This record gives sequence, structure tokens and C-alpha cells, in this order.
Amino acid sequence: MNKTIIIAITTFFCASATARADSVTGALARSYRLEARGKHAAAARALSNATPTRRLDRYFVLLRQGWLRYRARDYSGAISAYRSAARVAPDAVEPLLGLLLPQMAARRWRDALGTARACLRKAPGNRIATRRRAYILFNLGRYRAAARIYRYVLQRYPSDLEMQRGLAWSLLRDGQRGAAKRAFARLLRLSPSDSSAKRGLRLASR
Repeated sequence: MNKTIIIAITTFFCASATARADSVTGALARSYRLEARGKHAAAARALSNATPTRRLDRYFVLLRQGWLRYRARDYSGAISAYRSAARVAPDAVEPLLGLLLPQMAARRWRDALGTARACLRKAPGNRIATRRRAYILFNLGRYRAAARIYRYVLQRYPSDLEMQRGLAWSLLRDGQRGAAKRAFARLLRLSPSDSSAKRGLRLASR
């Protein structure tokens, strides 16, 4: 092959690769600017111009699209993006943690429970997945199971007020009024203005 042709072909492919890299960088930069202005849907659309060829770039763009679509309340779009990111990086935990957000926001509790379990198979003891699993079980009406997980988290993070609140409400919904009353009272000692705990204590004291 003519040396000039070889150089031309090489230059073309190098230029194309650079252009694709620039498209990813430029699209990400635009998405960050739009996100900072609270325009989450527009920020997600800005990423549609990116044409990543590297696996990590493709994964990152999909993960970010999931987040931005979630913030824009496009839960179906967010679920699709997070699932695509999980397929690109099948060993990664973070796309599954991200996937939980739109599933929970859309009240797709059974799907969310499956995702939480998948997270914990990949990363046993993951604090975020464990916390969210407790909340999901609560919303499925499985209050006793939720209480067990809230207690598990609190053994490791005793000052976590959100987990204390979740435990107290789980106990109350499970009909354990005495235990719920003590749990709400304990929470109010640590967070005196907690309106949820005040309401729960009134209900537990009836």
C-alpha cells in the first residue's frame, strides 16, 4: 500500500478517535453545566450526543444518564439507563444502587427488593443496600423483617437516626406498641424536634 495512503488512513482513525473522545468530554461538560442550573432533563439529553467507544466511558455516561433522569423524575428512563450501565459493568455494585432510586421512587417495591438482594450478593453487608432493603421491606408491609434489618444496621451504626426512626415505625406497624413507644422515646431524646417520632409516640401511647 502506498505510504501516503497509509498515513492518511492512520490520520483519519486517530482524528475520529479524538473526535469521539472530545464528544464525550464536551457532552459531559454540558451536562454538568445544565445540572448545576437544575435542568436535569436537558442535562440527560446533552449526553445523547456522546459517542463513547471505551467501556469505562460508556459505563460512566449511562450511569450519569440514570442519575439525571432520576432527578428529572423520568423513572422509566432512569431504570433503563441504570440497567444498561449494569450490563456494561456486570461486576459493579453502583449501577444497582442507582437503580434502586427510580424503582423506589416509582414504588416498584418488588423490583426494588430484587435489586437490593442482587446488590448484597455482590457486596455482602453494603450499608446503602442494607438500609434501602429495610425501607423496601417496610413498604411491602413486611414490618418484622424490616425491623430485623433496622436493628442489624443500628448494631453497627448506633447513632443513625434514620434507622432508629425506621425501627420504631416498623415495631409500631407490627403491633409491638411497647417496644415502639420505647424506640420513639429514645429517638426523641436524641432528636427532640423530630416530628415523625412525636407522631409515632402519640400513636404508640394510645
